[in-house]
Amino acid sequence: VLGSFYARTGRPAEAIATWEEGLRLTPDATGIQRLLIKGLLTSGAEEAQMRGRTLLAALLARQPNDTELLLLQAGVLLGDGTEDAVEKAGRLLRQVVDAAPRNTAAHLQLISLARRSGDLVEAAGLRPPPNSTHTAQRADSLLLL
Repeated sequence: VLGSFYARTGRPAEAIATWEEGLRLTPDATGIQRLLIKGLLTSGAEEAQMRGRTLLAALLARQPNDTELLLLQAGVLLGDGTEDAVEKAGRLLRQVVDAAPRNTAAHLQLISLARRSGDLVEAAGLRPPPNSTHTAQRADSLLLL
């Protein structure tokens, strides 16, 4: 809880330190591992981001079908930006959507990928199931861009 407070109040270094201490005390706490991974991946420091990638890979090896972890990995790959990485990210996002059809973030990222590649027919077919007005509006705006 304290680490999340630090993260929300713009103190990422303190958040990361708090989560690391939490893991030192309870090494198997996957919730803390997830928070630490997210914090490291979004930090501005390249070394921290690399550590976040390493921790993510280790947790994914233990939980290969976890949609939250797959979505994080897709984000990492999209950040790499290479054609191969983007293709892998697309496969992971499809895996997330297949396993969790209401995962709006995965749908929106797939729409964005399809749009970027110029496949507007595919993008239109990826519209997420309506679970909020905001989601439908966001999907529509991506299709129109």
